[in-house]
Amino acid sequence: MAKAMEDGTLSKIMAKCEALKKEGLEKAEEYLRSDESIVSTISEGILSRTDNGKLFQWLHYCAITRHQNYKLFAFVLQFIPDLIGVYLYAIYESDKSLRAQSEALLRTLSDEMEKEGPSTVEVTNLSKSSIYHEAPTQVSNVSLTEVALQRHNLAEVPRVPMRPTFSGKEISVNNRLQFLATLVEIFTDHIALYPTITKTLFCKACIRLSLQGMDDILARCPDMMTGSCLNLKEIGAMRRYCVDEHFITSLLHGVRLCLFQTCHDIAIEALQALKLRAEYELLTSALQVSHVLVRLTKDVKPLDTPALPSLVGDCRFVVNPTTTHEMLNGHILLCKCNTTTPLVLDPADVELAIESLEFSMSDMRPRSGGVLNAKSTDV
Repeated sequence: MAKAMEDGTLSKIMAKCEALKKEGLEKAEEYLRSDESIVSTISEGILSRTDNGKLFQWLHYCAITRHQNYKLFAFVLQFIPDLIGVYLYAIYESDKSLRAQSEALLRTLSDEMEKEGPSTVEVTNLSKSSIYHEAPTQVSNVSLTEVALQRHNLAEVPRVPMRPTFSGKEISVNNRLQFLATLVEIFTDHIALYPTITKTLFCKACIRLSLQGMDDILARCPDMMTGSCLNLKEIGAMRRYCVDEHFITSLLHGVRLCLFQTCHDIAIEALQALKLRAEYELLTSALQVSHVLVRLTKDVKPLDTPALPSLVGDCRFVVNPTTTHEMLNGHILLCKCNTTTPLVLDPADVELAIESLEFSMSDMRPRSGGVLNAKSTDV
């Protein structure tokens, strides 16, 4: 972990970023996103838990540039899982300095997101048809929503907050896990912006947060011990962190968004770890979510998206075949087939294929209503 600190790589990254800031925040942001090794180096520096003061201060200065360059702010958000791990370590090891530094940075990220505006959901007008219901035909001219508001002495449609706010509140043992779960939700809201290395690091953080101090349980799971990409024996011997329903469910939501990416294998391992912790803690909602995801991924391979050639000329080319897999909630995902049959795409289908691959990562629902309409010689 401390390799990046010892050879000065992390210091060079911070120094170059500060130099590029003088030319413009865009230059600094482009540099930080130019190489995935920068992300892994910063992650190692955070997890080293030694001499983090300069690193946390630098991340803080990058985070408060949200108004000038949101991408630079979003770059810092991808380290939330690692920061949560360091924060919990500082609490349980009574490291007051490290706790103050990590909590201050996490509070900054949370406060900056709250400044973006309240995350709310507006109650819809019941008198208008939607995808969920048909409006009744025989109703008065006054809308059903206005009638309902008048009955409750309200003047306008309420906006329901999607997650709690912590601005100006003290983080205590009573709301700590709720605060951390909110930060995980902020991370998952931006997960579509991040490279594969970030999603891999997130899954590793889920494994650590779930299985620390679980050596007695891991001893009964030899397959998990031998097949893991991490040293679970060392992780299991560490101090166990307290978790709750909301926190584990938030982590499961993030893992769900990683399952059908290139980090499929590590996401499966993270899912199994979270499921094991949910079973140990008897977290009913987390158990339901984890069992649904396990059933969903049982016979599904990760999506291997083919690189489309030039659209000029003949559109007949061999690609890795894909098929549709319907999730338990009705959403559609594209998954890899077990056949090598060439697919023949009509020119009109190419644009539809691209649109169908543009998923909205917030709810994994395709933005386009269509699914790849490919003609295969072997149905």
